[in-house]
Amino acid sequence: MMLVCAVCQRYLGTKPPYRDLSISHEMCTPCTIEARRDLSTVVVSPERGDALPVLESLLRMQGSLRMVVDRRKVDRRQSAASVDPCRRRAGQDRRQTQSLRLV
Repeated sequence: MMLVCAVCQRYLGTKPPYRDLSISHEMCTPCTIEARRDLSTVVVSPERGDALPVLESLLRMQGSLRMVVDRRKVDRRQSAASVDPCRRRAGQDRRQTQSLRLV
């Protein structure tokens, strides 16, 4: 299985099973450092809202990390009728097709 950075698409190597030619995503070290630098807000689901004080105490050493509970009530996606059928995704998965091709 080939490993590719999910952010910059850099080739990271392989992992077992080696005969499997599918692609798995991880983050490379530079992208991980950049993502941590940009980390400022954590959104907690309403089902886990009771755990907010515990999470805040555990993550206090992260500096200026802000924690909020998600307040959205309904799914705000467009209805199926308002989207051209040829552009409508079949499932909930938003990922695009594999963009990395090794020749």
